[in-house]
Amino acid sequence: MIRRVFAALLACLAFSAGALAQDKLGVIILHGKQGTPTGNQGLGMIASDLQAAGHKVVVPLMPWSRGSWESINVTVEEALGQLDGYANQLRSQGAGRIVVIGHSLGACVGLAYAVERGTVAGLVMLAPGHNPAGLYRSNDRMRRDIDQARSLVQQGRGNDTVHASDSNQGTNITMSVRAAVYYSWQNPKGLASMPAAPRG
Repeated sequence: MIRRVFAALLACLAFSAGALAQDKLGVIILHGKQGTPTGNQGLGMIASDLQAAGHKVVVPLMPWSRGSWESINVTVEEALGQLDGYANQLRSQGAGRIVVIGHSLGACVGLAYAVERGTVAGLVMLAPGHNPAGLYRSNDRMRRDIDQARSLVQQGRGNDTVHASDSNQGTNITMSVRAAVYYSWQNPKGLASMPAAPRG
């Protein structure tokens, strides 16, 4: 079953390359929050199948990986800059078009990248998850932490460290990060908030 899903995915990606059948895709595959490039067997299978089809693929370890998310020191904007670097790397290897495949938080970052840059030929969002807007509405502690981080940023104190909350698949997380970084990822209307991203 899973191979048939991947085959359909490959067909969609090939279609996104347009009429130029010889045009090789450059594919950036983004793991989820507290994940790793090798921690999701499905992502590994997608990468292998794409490489076997002749496409250029990168599956980077992102700053929201396991063990790093709780103390992440990169804003969403800076993460998008990292994706620029991977896209340029793939283009230098002969990729004609860039496609992003993201899982969970990686899907939300992929959406933000596609919207912000406008140069992505295709986007595949697998089980997108990271909903600061929903948590802001429903979780009093998150709302308080987000408001505190926003206030610090507005006061020019974005480099102050905050000990603030998040959640992943129902598991509570305490983050110890700069206020500007926390607010960048948890802003209900920010780049990492999926409902906000399509509006730019």
